[in-house]
This record gives sequence, C-alpha cells and structure tokens, in this order.
Amino acid sequence: NIFRIGGPILIVFGTISCLLSCIIFRQRNLRKNPCTIYFLSFNLSNLLLIYSSLLPVMLETGYNIQPTSIDRMYVTSPNVHLRNRSNNCFAYKSIIIGTLFWMIFSSHALIFREIVPSITNDITCNFKPGIYMIFLAYYSLVKGISVPFLMILFGLLAIKNIRRLCRINVVTDGRNNSYVPSSKDRKLIYMVLMNIIVYILFDSIKTLYLMYEQITQYHIKNDLQKQMDNFFRSIGGFSLYIRFCICGYINLLVSGSIIREEIKKIFLWRRIFH
Repeated sequence: NIFRIGGPILIVFGTISCLLSCIIFRQRNLRKNPCTIYFLSFNLSNLLLIYSSLLPVMLETGYNIQPTSIDRMYVTSPNVHLRNRSNNCFAYKSIIIGTLFWMIFSSHALIFREIVPSITNDITCNFKPGIYMIFLAYYSLVKGISVPFLMILFGLLAIKNIRRLCRINVVTDGRNNSYVPSSKDRKLIYMVLMNIIVYILFDSIKTLYLMYEQITQYHIKNDLQKQMDNFFRSIGGFSLYIRFCICGYINLLVSGSIIREEIKKIFLWRRIFH
C-alpha cells in the first residue's frame, strides 16, 4: 500500500519538482554560477531515478506488475586557489567524472545477479546468495554512512567559511584578497545546506534499518517480527525516493526571490507568448 498509494503521488510531485527546477536553473542569468550547474545535473539525475527506479518498484511492489556539496566549500574558502576551483569547467568535469565513477563502482550489481525460479513458477532476477549478499549489505551500510558524513563535513566547512568571511577582511600586498559571497551565492549555499539536511534525514532511515538488520541477522524471529522487518524495510526504501521528489520544493522555500522571480518570468513569458 505504501508504494501503491504513495508511489504515484511521489512520481507526480517529483516530476513537477524536477522539471520546474531544470527549467529554472537553465535560465541564462543562473547558468553563470557553477552551483546551478550542479543543481541542474542533480535534478536531471533525480528525474532519471524517478522513472528508472521508483516507477519499476512502484509497479512491482504496489501493483504486482513486473516491468520488463563540495563546490560550496570551494566558493566560500578564504584560499584563492580553492575558490578558483568553483567554475563552470570544473563543475562539468566533476559531473562527468562522478557519473562514470559511480557507474563503474556499482557495476558489480550487473554481474552478480542470477535468474531464480520461485515456487510460484515466477522467474525473478536476484543477487547471488552467500558472500556477495554479505558484501552488498556492508557496501550499502558503508555508503549510507560515508556519503552523509562527507555531505555534513563539506556543509560545515561552507558554514565555517561564510562566518570567517563575515568577520575577516584579508589584505595582502595592499590588495584586497578577501571574497564576500554575493546575495545569489548565499542563497545557493543555503539551498545546498537544506538539500543536505533533507538527504540525511530520509537516507538515515534506510541506514538505521541496515544497521538493525546486521545486528539481528542471527536472531530467530517469529512471524510478527518478520512482518515488522518487512514493513520497516519498505518504509526505508520508500523514504529514499522522497528526497528525490521534494528537492525542488525545498529550493523554492529556501531561495527567497531568486527562484520565485525566475518562475514569475517563465510563466509571464509563456502567457505573453500564448
């Protein structure tokens, strides 16, 4: 029922969120900032995940249908060499390298699977039991802890840099070497920090369940405990998709006038055009 009722709602809200964000961050005056390039790629990947991951899971689980953060640390740094890393070229390189890295790093999921016939004569594609299942559990657990940790680390560094820039004005050789983020940069920083909080909040549910699963893997459980485990597993899996689908609305609430003005321009232009 979680995926049958909540799945379509998430897909609709998530699609609107991602498309609206992509339209906004494609505006010429926003594309000049490397942070918006990361936001654009982030929302494009979210849209891809909604229809390549959430949609199949919703159809299979809910309807029984078998379907065949570092840039902000750079830009706020008092070190001029680190600030120079915050540019569009570096943003594009990071997106390409990051995408290729995670494709290669997660390629084991394409290899260590096997077709397993079930007692109901259905054929399912599942992970191979044994050592690989143990590796997969710890891989998910380590990833669930390390990624939020790095996001928190870079978020705190960005906050620290902002506070330092507000207090200190560094003068070197008679020239002002300090950097004060513009109003637009500060809004983008707040948007990144809020997205980090949302990511950690919903990702931690799945991580906590994985930790519980590892702790209780050798316990003998009755039918009620097994049903509760399945329920919390579903809640943890469903919560992972929530973070993809609400980021656009979070940005709208946090951004103040940046995104709202762009939305007004977009709809006003379309009204005039029609």
